[in-house]
Amino acid sequence: SKYDVSKSYLYNVNARGQTLTKMFPQMQQKLVDRGVRGGGSSSFSIQYIPADPAEPLPPSKGVGVGGTNPKDSEAAKAGPISDDEEKLSYWIPRHEMVNLMQEFIQERDERQKRGDGIGNDEGRIVLMEGKECLYVVPAETTSTEQIEHEQVCVTVRDCTTGKEEQHLTQLVVGADGIRSNVRRSLNTMAEEYKVWPGTKHGKFNVKKYTTPATGLRLKALQLPPKFPIPNNDGTSIESFSKNMYVFIAKNKGPKDFVRFGLLPMIDNESCRPCNVITRPSHDIWKLEKDGEVYKEWFQKAFPRLPIQTNDKSKALFPDEEWDRFAKADYTSFPPAQRCTGLAAVSPQGQAGVVLVGDACHAFSPDIGQGVNAGLADVVALGRALQGVNVLTGKEDEKKGNTPAVGTALKTYEHVRSPEIKALIRLARFGAPYQYNQPLYRDKIGKMLWLSNLVLRLMLNKLTFGIIPKQCLLEAQNPKQTFRKIMRKADTTTAGLVGVLLAGLWYTVLRKFVNFPLVV
Repeated sequence: SKYDVSKSYLYNVNARGQTLTKMFPQMQQKLVDRGVRGGGSSSFSIQYIPADPAEPLPPSKGVGVGGTNPKDSEAAKAGPISDDEEKLSYWIPRHEMVNLMQEFIQERDERQKRGDGIGNDEGRIVLMEGKECLYVVPAETTSTEQIEHEQVCVTVRDCTTGKEEQHLTQLVVGADGIRSNVRRSLNTMAEEYKVWPGTKHGKFNVKKYTTPATGLRLKALQLPPKFPIPNNDGTSIESFSKNMYVFIAKNKGPKDFVRFGLLPMIDNESCRPCNVITRPSHDIWKLEKDGEVYKEWFQKAFPRLPIQTNDKSKALFPDEEWDRFAKADYTSFPPAQRCTGLAAVSPQGQAGVVLVGDACHAFSPDIGQGVNAGLADVVALGRALQGVNVLTGKEDEKKGNTPAVGTALKTYEHVRSPEIKALIRLARFGAPYQYNQPLYRDKIGKMLWLSNLVLRLMLNKLTFGIIPKQCLLEAQNPKQTFRKIMRKADTTTAGLVGVLLAGLWYTVLRKFVNFPLVV
């Protein structure tokens, strides 16, 4: 995967996502080697950089056993893992995650060719780069080409030449992202799907839910590796890739507040993506698309940093980076969204089309479950095709042989769709204010959200765990399904509302009816 600055965000692959990677030890090892460990015995720290250049740099705050010393962090990564593995996650750049999965596929193909423990009956994966899926429809039988079994026809286009080609198969897995053409085919091409009369096209309509993070805009600047951070005494400290940094600006207004956020990376010789996340009404989106204009604006916002200097060799960002940043398009956080339908099946159940990942659900990165939910979809689909329990992966004694494609896809949809529904609810309420949105309504919303978080934590402590924590904290336990998490959250909410209404009702009776507490 080529490095794309516009997609230079990082994934946090937690225990839910690692359910897939751990099925393939070589893939899991690549993740461990290329990721920065988070959760449990973390191998990084976080440092807040104040805007005022006269203020000394505060010490970093360790996350787990991490520190600002590279040797400390290396020791933490290489040392024994005493924490429960379910708490461990790994920070890894998007392109590195794609690369390691692609490498695993290629290495598996080489082992299969050598006959190294992989038989030809296990199938092969052929990667076709530079191709775009246009649409997916049921294959038709013609007089010149008899199709023995029900099949699906996939039309793809070469992105370089524009040439189209068709492929016949029995199963299509639509993992083509938030603007999925596979989903669009299922939703809009009703005429072509008449030969599959059981297909309900309406279930592939996307339901969208606005959250406080919906519509936030993101752009990334590229910092050089080991960039210096100025201190108040004229010295500088060298940044370290495994540490997390938050650069605080002097701007505090609702339309000029901004921060730089850097997440941990394993490679200390790579550029660091520095994310800027703001509301669409922010002043930076009104600036002229000129590198000098942006450079001047950010220098005023971050007076500590050497952004606009006479000596260009000491500038934190080269002029070319500012020109690229000024002209680059921003990325907008999507609404929390899902479609209720995940699969379409042929009449005899011999062929089908199924959706996974962003093709059937998407949301802003507040809860850190995006990539993990997609990987969990793949695990669930694989289990359904094998005929084992979709939730646990254990064999079901009641089931016999491996199910037909159609039966497996219906099972996947039946089990996974309610889980996705609960996940989208979690995405709406889990942690939508973590970007410090500066509008006054955002500040009020964040205060209410924090109050709810603290209340549920206190009740959880006071009841010795009977009342659950806030739903985002509950989601850290991979043994719990999202359905169970949200069901417990709803029960707690109903109980709190009931107590509040009972208290109000009693207060009214006491005031106007003189109703005694004890009769």
